Amino acid sequence: MNFKKLFLLFIGCFATLFSYAQFTAFNSLMRRAIVMYETDEQGYYVKKENMPVVSIDNITEMYALNKKTLTLYATTATGNFAITLDKSVFKNYKKAKTIPMVSGADLQSLIDLKSATLVKKCEAHNQELKYQEEQRIRREREEAERRKKEEAEKAEKARKEKEEYRRSHIWNFLPVPLDTYKCELCEKEIKTNRLYCIGIQNDSILSIHNELFDLGYSCTQIHVYKLTDDILEHEAFQKHATAFVDSLGETHIPLEEIEYFNADKINEVIDKIKKAVPWGYVSDYSWDNENYVVTLKLTFRNLNAKTIRYIQVFYNVLNDVGDVRVSGNFKGTGPIKQYDAGTWDWDYDSSYTFCYAGDATRLRITKIILTYMDGKKKILTGNQILIGDGDDETDEIPEEIFPEDE
Repeated sequence: MNFKKLFLLFIGCFATLFSYAQFTAFNSLMRRAIVMYETDEQGYYVKKENMPVVSIDNITEMYALNKKTLTLYATTATGNFAITLDKSVFKNYKKAKTIPMVSGADLQSLIDLKSATLVKKCEAHNQELKYQEEQRIRREREEAERRKKEEAEKAEKARKEKEEYRRSHIWNFLPVPLDTYKCELCEKEIKTNRLYCIGIQNDSILSIHNELFDLGYSCTQIHVYKLTDDILEHEAFQKHATAFVDSLGETHIPLEEIEYFNADKINEVIDKIKKAVPWGYVSDYSWDNENYVVTLKLTFRNLNAKTIRYIQVFYNVLNDVGDVRVSGNFKGTGPIKQYDAGTWDWDYDSSYTFCYAGDATRLRITKIILTYMDGKKKILTGNQILIGDGDDETDEIPEEIFPEDE
């Protein structure tokens, strides 16, 4: 017996002691899979038959020996194999008498039984895997349908709420947080929680106000307010903007056109006033009698095409029953061009009228003499003297605060 046979005999003995050895070219002559299964990417067993293999690992059973072919038959968890051994190694397995010697029809029946058992087990695995995959797909489909239904119900609810909101609200009435807002064009301020909006463009809100002018007239003005983070985060604003996103976003007016519109509206009011008082009017005045000295602050808007050079204001100081306590006049210097307003503050340094009457309560302007640059004069008396309330000089728009649920 040469060295190779002795070595193979040793290996055979070792394999007998450790029945579940690994078979490779090192300890066997040939290895063939009668039936075996390999897993694919999805985890399914794929059947393969009658093919050579490089090695056989993790043997679970050695169930037969065939003396004629020197073949050992064994199974693993995923295969049924025929292993051709060296004669000396085969004898070692034979002497161990732990593996039955089988041949002929009995051997084929045993091989078929082991293969059938393996096929049944692996096919059951595939069926279970297929079932689990089908269940997973079903659950995913049901979950997708549930989410789709939930989203559809949510969208339908939002649509109905939006429609109801649109029916019960006017898109121009834009809710904002209660705050003071300053126009970016004229710097006038308004304290409000709702703006009459004609559109939102870029980062600004365009809002229209019907503002009081002089002499009881009103004037439409467009103001531009910055769209701040506080406004954007305001819940009522978000709800309104979502409902009327189409209307709020369709207005696009260049700032130059807004400024032109505002100036044109002011000119329209002035033209109306001009028809009543073509020479001009007192837009505001105030007086005092502190320390018995009569002082007067007066603003006059010139509506005449001629430039005013001088203005002289005559007045009476009266008590509550209309008695004249003192009379006087003040003279001021221009120039005041057409549509401009001039203000004069006649204080202690320019007053020479003293009123010692303790019951003096009001000052009435009785006459105004306007001297133009060409030297001609216009004398205003009686109902020719129109006096406003000075609202056009303020930087504030009357506040507008509305109930939150409107």
